Amino acid sequence: MSNNSREKLFEDYFESSYKHGNLLTPEQLDISSRMFERMYQGRLPENKEAVILDFGCGTGDFLFHLKKKGYQRFFGVDISPSQIQWCKEHISDKAAAIAGMDFL
Repeated sequence: MSNNSREKLFEDYFESSYKHGNLLTPEQLDISSRMFERMYQGRLPENKEAVILDFGCGTGDFLFHLKKKGYQRFFGVDISPSQIQWCKEHISDKAAAIAGMDFL
């Protein structure tokens, strides 16, 4: 697969998979947060100032969970600019898109 094809795939992923579904509602984010609570119980730092990086954060479900738990220094990165944009608008401005896809 060429780099242009991969870029198009990731560019369209958010539009086709998430944006028009019901996966990004406040109710769904709360369901995801409860799942993360069970998965990471006892594994997240007690220090709410600890730095946490969510590599491949997508639309920010885990960032939402961290914010809800009171963490202050969490960050997310993803290769999808449209998912990062949604995340910044609805979850946290602590997210950034990775430029380029040469690593794929």
